[in-house]
Amino acid sequence: GDASMVPQDSRFEVAALGTTPPVRLAQWALPKLARRWGAQALHFPDNSGPLRPGLPLVLTLHDSMWRRPLSQAVLRPTTRQRLQDAYRKWVCPRAARAASIVLTVSEHSRRDLIACLGLDPAKVIVTPNGLDPAMAMPLPIARAAALRVALGLRKPYVLCSGAADRRKNIDRLIWAFARARKGPLARAELVICSLREGELETTGYAHSARQAGVSDAIRVLGYVDDEQMKALYQGALVYAF
Repeated sequence: GDASMVPQDSRFEVAALGTTPPVRLAQWALPKLARRWGAQALHFPDNSGPLRPGLPLVLTLHDSMWRRPLSQAVLRPTTRQRLQDAYRKWVCPRAARAASIVLTVSEHSRRDLIACLGLDPAKVIVTPNGLDPAMAMPLPIARAAALRVALGLRKPYVLCSGAADRRKNIDRLIWAFARARKGPLARAELVICSLREGELETTGYAHSARQAGVSDAIRVLGYVDDEQMKALYQGALVYAF
C-alpha cells in the first residue's frame, strides 16, 4: 500500500510486506504477523478476509454484490477477473461468519447480509461512509485548471466516475449524453474516469459511443489521483451518477 495514506499518528506503524501474493497475504501472512506483533484484533476493510485469523476479526462488507453473477458487472471478464470473482464468492461468506464484528455501510446492506448469510444481527453494525476532509477543500482555481489541461480537457464536460462495472449504467449514460448534445450540451464532452489499465476493453463503452454517434465527444481517462479527481469535480458542468 501507499504509506502516505497512513495518518500521521504515533498509534500507526507501517510495515512493508514485499510482493506476497494477495491470497497468501490475506489468509496466512497478515494474521501471522498480527499475532506476532501482539495485535488484539484484525480489521479487513474490503469484503474478504482470513478464514482462520487466530484473533478477533473485524470485517467490512460494503454490500453483497459479490454474490451476483459476474456477467452483471463485467461484459467481457478477463481470466483474472473470473478468478477474483470465484475467490470472493467462496471466501466472503466464510470470512463474514468467522468475523467477530461485520461492518457495513447502510441499513439496507445490513438487512441483506443478515438475510443472505445467516449472520447474527448483533454482530452486524452500520458504519456509513465518510468524507475525507481533504476532499472538502477546493483547489485553487488556477491549480485545478492546470490539472484539467494536463489531462487534455479544454471543453465543457459532464463527468462520471464509472470504472468498468456494468451496474454503473455508463452505456445508458452515453445514450442520454447523445440526446443532450442535440440541445444544451452541444459543445460538451462526456468524461469517464477511474478506469484501470485494460478495463476499457472489458466494457461496451466504445460500441455504445459509436452507435450513439458521439465517439468524438467521449473522453476516457485512466485511474486519477485525489488531486486530479478534485480538479475534475470542480470543473464539471454536472456530475452524472
